Order: sequence, then structure tokens, then C-alpha cells
Amino acid sequence: MAVEQGCGAGHYAAELLAGGAEVVGIDGSATLLSHARVRLGDRAELRMTARRSRWTSSTTRRSTESCVH
Repeated sequence: MAVEQGCGAGHYAAELLAGGAEVVGIDGSATLLSHARVRLGDRAELRMTARRSRWTSSTTRRSTESCVH
């Protein structure tokens, strides 16, 4: 499973799906999520964040590592 924080219009999520991954896309923009829904259909779970957050690379790294392990 791949979780993409800041998935935007779903460009990277589409690549992950093409590679066989299950994808959860998260973004703070309703407009970008609507574009992602058009691009991805029901192949990915898309969620809207309550607010945009500032992620540091160390936070992102820890989140990614916890998903992988």
C-alpha cells in the first residue's frame, strides 16, 4: 500500500497504480482531488485533509518508513 500525502491531481498515484500498488491519496485541495478522481476513478482511495500541514523531510521520512516496515 502506498500513501501519498499531497497527491494533488494524482499524477504520481497513477504511476503507483500502474506498478500494482494500492494507493491512498491525501490532499488539502478539493479542486486537485476532483482532478485526481477524474484521472484515477475508483482505483485509489482519495481523502481530503482538514487543513494543510507543513511536513519536514524528517517527518515524511518517518511516515514513509512506518508504512514500509
